Amino acid sequence: MLREMSEVKFYTVPGSHPGVAVALMCDYKGIDYERVYLLPVLSKASLRLRGFPGITVPAARIGKAKVQGSVAIARALDERAEVIADFSKHVSATGKPADFNVVLETLRRRPCSLEDLSAGLGLSKEQLEPALTKLQALSKITTEEKNQKKYYKPL
Repeated sequence: MLREMSEVKFYTVPGSHPGVAVALMCDYKGIDYERVYLLPVLSKASLRLRGFPGITVPAARIGKAKVQGSVAIARALDERAEVIADFSKHVSATGKPADFNVVLETLRRRPCSLEDLSAGLGLSKEQLEPALTKLQALSKITTEEKNQKKYYKPL
């Protein structure tokens, strides 16, 4: 989980705007991180000695992955996002099908499994399945398998 200090460590040089951007991303997402300032002249060699393929900062170690560039780091942080809140287990007893727009808006915030959507929206799986099928048919969402679980995400 990205909440542990050892999970995210990034290297930058003093005054680097992309380095500040990475720190702000981590702050915004609530991710603890360790920032290491490198000497500007020696930063290239220092990164290579640390096993990074390139010589540019910011460079980050996220878990075991080594990523360089603020955009690539942002993408890597998003890939590792985890659901951090337990939703109420209340499920609607009405037979009303799920609203396509509500389901799509929820998936735009973060990829969700059918169970996540059910708990988060208070709808049964049976109410959600027609909406998910229709959104897939309209090429609005796709599925991705991770850790033996099927996640829905927007296209």
